[in-house]
Amino acid sequence: MYKADNAAVVIVSDCRRKTDITFFEEYFGREYTRRVRIEASEEKRKQRGFVFQDGVDKAESECGLDHRAGGFDFNAENNELRSEQQVLLPVLEWIGTA
Repeated sequence: MYKADNAAVVIVSDCRRKTDITFFEEYFGREYTRRVRIEASEEKRKQRGFVFQDGVDKAESECGLDHRAGGFDFNAENNELRSEQQVLLPVLEWIGTA
């Protein structure tokens, strides 16, 4: 984590496993981390070109966080019904940049 100790905010854009989240929560402390889940409907994902592949899309890297203990602090729906800023507003408010 290049210079992460000096940053006011660190955004990790792609945690796929429970151990990924555990690492950051242990390193920075749970009180300083937030779990953000961005989801899209199955229909919207298909419109964007998603095709389910049994051997791939059931892997831990794709669904290992679906039932994460403790859940997520923020759940954002990316179905193009709202702007990116509207979707991320709760996160931006927590960071203090809204």
